[in-house]
Amino acid sequence: MADETSITPKQAAILADAVYALKDKSIAAASDLGVDLTGGSAATNNVNTRVIGTSGLFKYKASSGFGYCTQSKDAKEAFIVTRGTNSLADVLTDLDAIPMNTGFSNTAAAGFVKTFQSIELKVQEYLNALEITIQYIV
Repeated sequence: MADETSITPKQAAILADAVYALKDKSIAAASDLGVDLTGGSAATNNVNTRVIGTSGLFKYKASSGFGYCTQSKDAKEAFIVTRGTNSLADVLTDLDAIPMNTGFSNTAAAGFVKTFQSIELKVQEYLNALEITIQYIV
């Protein structure tokens, strides 16, 4: 790591790239294919939380892997790694752009808010189980 409280841009890029392998695969299957879920050694090999979310619009909805949660080897940092648009359902989510209250005193595109809400509980459960104060969203 670059210092005690940061990851390098290269490590963040490796984490961000790896998340796309989890869209339709389990963590074990992605690992078996050689996908680096550690961000070039930024994180532990013990990735155990795949985050499933829902995207789409109206009646066309799809569930898929939106990310994963892991932590640094020293267990001082949490990494929440999410993916972007990667399917027709995701494109439809992007089109759902009407401003919606996020619940955090601001607004965002409705599609983004709804997809976030579909993964929020799983991510929060992961974070609540850890005693970590430093968290990265990639």
